[in-house]
Amino acid sequence: EGTKEWRLLWWQTIINYTVRGEYFWTGKGFGINLADDDGFQVTEDHSLRSPHNGHLTFLARAGVPGLILWAGLQISYFISLFSCYRRWKQKGCYIESRLCLWVLTYWLAFMVTGAFDVFLEGPQGGIWFWSIIGSGVGIIYAERQQVYFKQRSELS
Repeated sequence: EGTKEWRLLWWQTIINYTVRGEYFWTGKGFGINLADDDGFQVTEDHSLRSPHNGHLTFLARAGVPGLILWAGLQISYFISLFSCYRRWKQKGCYIESRLCLWVLTYWLAFMVTGAFDVFLEGPQGGIWFWSIIGSGVGIIYAERQQVYFKQRSELS
């Protein structure tokens, strides 16, 4: 309960100084130690830097425009990959459609984990997160290329 209250208090502080405050447009930047600056440091060596929520880290560091860009990226990724899944399934390409669902499942797991842990900010999660993003983009590209080449061959 103690860490839950501590996190909620810190998250509310971030929302107050960005959404409702002076850091709306710019956030505090990417070099600053948020725990020190916000008054939530709990370690003697000042190693805590993040509010244990990747999405709120974007808000605190890049302001509301940065959070909107982050959310836009994630929403467009989901829509593109889910649409690709539906097109593959409609064509009867079940292996490819299941691959889309597999990538989407991992992406969703990263989004949820990133909301409660310093996961996306470090290599233990960040490398795999961006690998999943790249895999999904590759799947979308492959499906679109298949459609492109099919249309070109029908025109010939």
